[in-house]
Parts: sequence; C-alpha cells; structure tokens
Amino acid sequence: METSISPMVKRSVSKQEHSQVISNLYAGGKLFICAGANNFKPGNINNFAGEIVNYGTLQPSQSFSFSTGAKIDNFGRFVLNKSLNFNGAVTIINEWEGRFFLNVDFNLNQGSTLNNYGIVMSKGSGHNISTNNNSTINNYGVLRVQDGNFNPQGTFLNEGMAYAGK
Repeated sequence: METSISPMVKRSVSKQEHSQVISNLYAGGKLFICAGANNFKPGNINNFAGEIVNYGTLQPSQSFSFSTGAKIDNFGRFVLNKSLNFNGAVTIINEWEGRFFLNVDFNLNQGSTLNNYGIVMSKGSGHNISTNNNSTINNYGVLRVQDGNFNPQGTFLNEGMAYAGK
C-alpha cells in the first residue's frame, strides 16, 4: 500500500506507524512527525518534493529519493540506513536538538543546502559526506565523519565543530 500527499495536504504522524511506501509527497504537501512517533519507518520515500517536519524518529527502511524543492526540518532523530538519491536541489535543516545519522554515502546535490545546528554523524567504512559544486553546508553544530571521508566541493562554512577520520 502506498500513501501520496498532495499540495495543500498536511498529514501528522503521532505514534508508531506503518512501514508502507510514501510516494509522491508533492510540492506544497507536508508530513509532520510528532514527538511521540519514535519509530516511524516508512518502506520507501519516493518523489519527495514537499516538506517533512520531524520531531520524532524518521528512519526510512528502504530508499529515500529527494526531488527539486524538497525540504526536511529535523528537530528529532533522522536516520538513513539505505540508499539516498538527490534528484534536484533540496534543503535540509538539522535544528539545535536535531540528530542526523548517516549510515550511507551522502552526496549533497548541486544547488542543495544543509544547515546543521545540531549533530550530523556519518559512521561506517566508506560512508562519506561529499558536496557538489554550488552546494552548501553551513555547520553551526557538530559534523562528524567517522571511518569515512569528508569531500567538500561546494561551500563549507564551519562555525561549529567538524571532525573527519577514525
């Protein structure tokens, strides 16, 4: 079973919920993951061009595909364990209390922005954080790449702490 969220439609997840596929989170559509949703694991998130506001735990169990205009505003835990695809320019904001865990290669697409005020952690052999030209990482919190590489090709502003290595 799949779920689509159209423009001007807002959906809130307030407890542990399904593992179905979320397809077509269209531009203008919003998905709110409330603080009590501590184990929200949709199967896939595909064609994502809307906005996700996360106060709980968002952990897609399969692939996650961003489309142009997508936005994630993370106040909770955002965990990526499977494939990640950028199909256009996106905005990711990891707020002060946000925790963003990358257990995959993360390559910020051209025109995309990652604003980190909390903690971004990439851990695992070969799990790298890279940026393309004309992409931006603004780090005001903690950015840590453990057992991988940090390869910034775009703009990297660091007013926090950034670590790469073992």
